[in-house]
Amino acid sequence: MNNSKIPKLSFHSDPNNVTRDFPKTKRQKVQKREMDMILTPNNNKLNILHSSGSGIRRCYTDDTSATYTKKLTFGGDPKVIERVKNNERKVRKDIDSLLNAISEIEKESVRIHARELPAITLELDAKVKACRELQNEIDGLSTEMDLKDNQCDLQRKNVELSSKNIVSMHAVKVQEFENDLEEELSNAKREWTYKLMEVENLKPDERLTDEMRQLKTEFEEVNRKLFILQNENENECKNYKKELDKKFEIFKKVKNDARIELDGEQERLSKVLKDLQDTHGELKENIKTCRDEFNDFEKRIGEAEVNFHSMELAVVPLKKKLASTSQALTQVQEEKKQVEGEANNWKKKYVNELEKVQQELYTRQNLATSIEEIKGYTRCFAYANERQMPDEFHINYVDRCICENSGEKRVQVFDRVVLEEIHKDHKRLYNECIPFLEKYISKLINCSIIVVSQQPSAPMKKTLLKQLIEQYGENYKMTLNILHLDGSIKHSDVGLDNPTEIRDLSQDEECMNILTLDTKLRKDEESHSMNIYIGSMSTVQLDRGLDDAPSVLSHILTKTKQCFVFKINAGENIEKALALAGKLKRTITLPQLD
Repeated sequence: MNNSKIPKLSFHSDPNNVTRDFPKTKRQKVQKREMDMILTPNNNKLNILHSSGSGIRRCYTDDTSATYTKKLTFGGDPKVIERVKNNERKVRKDIDSLLNAISEIEKESVRIHARELPAITLELDAKVKACRELQNEIDGLSTEMDLKDNQCDLQRKNVELSSKNIVSMHAVKVQEFENDLEEELSNAKREWTYKLMEVENLKPDERLTDEMRQLKTEFEEVNRKLFILQNENENECKNYKKELDKKFEIFKKVKNDARIELDGEQERLSKVLKDLQDTHGELKENIKTCRDEFNDFEKRIGEAEVNFHSMELAVVPLKKKLASTSQALTQVQEEKKQVEGEANNWKKKYVNELEKVQQELYTRQNLATSIEEIKGYTRCFAYANERQMPDEFHINYVDRCICENSGEKRVQVFDRVVLEEIHKDHKRLYNECIPFLEKYISKLINCSIIVVSQQPSAPMKKTLLKQLIEQYGENYKMTLNILHLDGSIKHSDVGLDNPTEIRDLSQDEECMNILTLDTKLRKDEESHSMNIYIGSMSTVQLDRGLDDAPSVLSHILTKTKQCFVFKINAGENIEKALALAGKLKRTITLPQLD
């Protein structure tokens, strides 16, 4: 191979630096002996050359220290000893070269069988298939052209025969009419000749004379009618001939147009046939080239098969190694199964412990809600995105507060610090608010959740409304009212069956959503209801609403159990939000609505 990385073997030389050129067959035998020696399982044998009177002979020993314990004298000739040592070093070098050659042959065999041979086979199959398809297409077009030529000849002959047939039929009809007239004239002449002869032989009679006159008059009338009929016949013949000529011209024009179209189609098909013939010639040349390449590939495949056969002999020890590795792999897989069984047991324990932790967490949230209810202060939650907060602010999760690292350190404590999700579906916020809502929904006490943010908060309101409807829709009759912050009603008794309408209504940032829950599901049940206020406002609106006269916010602060959710991220006025949260915690207390 031209690109082979197989190292070549060097020839031995005698002490006079004269290279010995061994015959090819003898070199192959030596290589085979060396190959057998390499593949022999007993790798402790050494090949030791001894000199004798008849030349160098080869013997084997199982002791690796034989070359060191036994001293080789070779008759005490130092030249022979040096030559034997040189030969031994070169033989070892050749053995190393053969091992490298075997490795390279194995890599090259894998590459040929895995990459080149399938690609060559697929390429040849594709080219042969394309040639066959083109040949079939050429045969089909040739057949179609022959069929078109036959159709043109048949149409031309049919037109000629039709015109000749029409002319012949007309001539036959005219001749038949003329023959009929001549026969009638001859019969009439003969009768009147007989009558005239009889009249001439008889004496004149008045009655006969009158009859003759009458007959003569009739004869003139018949001649006149005959003349008129002949003129009419001639006119009809002329008109019919003109009509036939006109139809024949139209027929000739139609057929001539069809012939021109067929000639154009024939010319186009001729060009196509010529192109196909040129393509066919190119394909023949390509096929010839492909055949030459295929023959070249066959030769290369033969060489590769020979190399592969030699490599198969070298793979025998690797197969033994593979068997031992497979046994080790089986043991590892069994150990893996044992580890997986233990992992499943630990997983079940983890799931059980996680359920216990979640139950304890839920109980802890309910207890925290009860403690906050006893304290009587307004609840303030922080809905924070720590990744988008400025560097001067950080969250202390242990003390549930947000700290400011400025000149004088300010700390604002919240009842909850909720982290905003990456995907921002706001379900984590709802899960934190649900203990607060459940406490008052169970007692039918009005409550409210106000989102304080400078940014659009419609997705948060939509999530809260959707989750409340899904959780309590079966046990309560629900109605939704939309109220402006100035107290005017925007929408009343909105249907909750259409999520699209709820989504559109929740987009309005200047409105308060009032979800009414009524226990009266049937007519005979007693009605008890409560309202859940869900709205949003900016820090400016909240600050102004705390100081203004009675408004929607003042109604919420006095008539509901309220919870304020402050969004904390880079897009908010964090200092203003922290100040408002502290003001709410200090000045606003929960109304007694029990």
